[in-house]
Amino acid sequence: MGDRSGHPHPPSRAAGRNLPLVVVLTALYMVAEVAGGLVSGSLALLADAGHMLSDVAALGLSVFALWIARRPPTATRTYGYHRVEILAALVNGAALVAIAGWVLVEAARRLAEPPPVGGAVVLAVATGGLAVNLLGMALLAAGRNESLNVRGAWLHLAADALGSVAVMVSGALVWGLGWEFFSPPARAYIVSDGFTLNRLDVVSGKTVTLERFDGSPVAGRVTRHYRGRIFNFVSARIAPTDGGADFRVAMNVPRVPTSEAWSLAGSWTAGQPSNARWSETHAGNTAPPDAVLTNGVELMTVRGREAYPAAILAVAADGSYRVLVSTRDFGRLYPHGVPAGQIAERSRRQSIERSRELARVKRELVARHQARGLNEGAAMLRAHDDMEELGYLPKSPRIVATPLREPPPGMRVFDIPGEYFRVGLFQDIAAAIAAPDSEVDTSTGTYLKYYDDELGLRLKAWRDAGNDRFAVRTGGKLYLLEVRRFDRR
Repeated sequence: MGDRSGHPHPPSRAAGRNLPLVVVLTALYMVAEVAGGLVSGSLALLADAGHMLSDVAALGLSVFALWIARRPPTATRTYGYHRVEILAALVNGAALVAIAGWVLVEAARRLAEPPPVGGAVVLAVATGGLAVNLLGMALLAAGRNESLNVRGAWLHLAADALGSVAVMVSGALVWGLGWEFFSPPARAYIVSDGFTLNRLDVVSGKTVTLERFDGSPVAGRVTRHYRGRIFNFVSARIAPTDGGADFRVAMNVPRVPTSEAWSLAGSWTAGQPSNARWSETHAGNTAPPDAVLTNGVELMTVRGREAYPAAILAVAADGSYRVLVSTRDFGRLYPHGVPAGQIAERSRRQSIERSRELARVKRELVARHQARGLNEGAAMLRAHDDMEELGYLPKSPRIVATPLREPPPGMRVFDIPGEYFRVGLFQDIAAAIAAPDSEVDTSTGTYLKYYDDELGLRLKAWRDAGNDRFAVRTGGKLYLLEVRRFDRR
């Protein structure tokens, strides 16, 4: 018989029998996503975990609605409790809209300040989330056409599955490419900014301001910053002079498609300020001068926030240090002191000491040769050769020619006409043949001088293949040519 009441039947038990299992699976993986988000630092996973929390609530509401809807009609509720299921579906749909709005707001905030993220963890956890959502959809597939409430839960899981795919894509980008290269810029308004030239007393640590430079290129304007960085870098070089100092400051500000390069350069002397002004040009070399190492004490900076140092240290030869001046961040960034490894990494002591030793030896050798009557240019060339022989400089390759009767087995022989040598071609080979069994400076570093013809190209190809020995036939005579290399002692 037909249903004479005209009221719909309550949903069958089969329609939602798997819904409680889906609730349990979703709740368990929500906990996993929270853990994964905390470990990886991924806001996407934490946001998705919050989404799954709402899923648990919505699916639980669906379970409750199905249970209520199955209760039989009463005298006062002739329609039964079927309206509860419809209301639950409405709440479920409204929750989807609210969650979508919240995700949009969170996404905008994350774009402004993208945090560092462990991409591999994000990818793994999001893949598991996708599997849970697909399993839940499969469990509810049979009942979604019988119950509006089950259909709403199924659509909720489908939306979650798409969200998991999006998180997987973002995790793959972070893991494979590094999200920082794709972070869109946030904007910030710089109220004020200024630079000062200061003199620092290494003994007392006191500073004296020598000159102020107000109104840097970023002051009073909107600029972009990436991951909290307003500057790509800021660096300065200050070199002492008689009665003053030469300085050069480089500032690089992120811009799209190319960054802005600014410089501030000038010379300061007592009683005469530089009056330097910022200009949109490259500053050139801003590496610290060798003067940072004086009387065995090396001055160096340690990394701080942004592009600025957290402190200036006076470091002794044994690695111990004194903090001469520091920012408020120094104690927070280095609560247990500056690690010895970081000091060793930033130290230029060895390179400065070697540079000074080379300069001293060169001066002495040049003076010695000038005292023997050589002019300055010839004395410098002779001093360079002496420094190679003494091991201060890498010794350039030498070439040796040894007369032969017959070429050794497998030896490549190159026939060079005598006129090549007479017109100045293959000078290194000609010099070696002119002084048999003697080392001749190639004078061209690690390669020989070649003539750009078919013979020269064949000889160059043989040498480029790593062969340091070859034979030359010229003027009816045969020679074994050998290139000898030397390393710095």
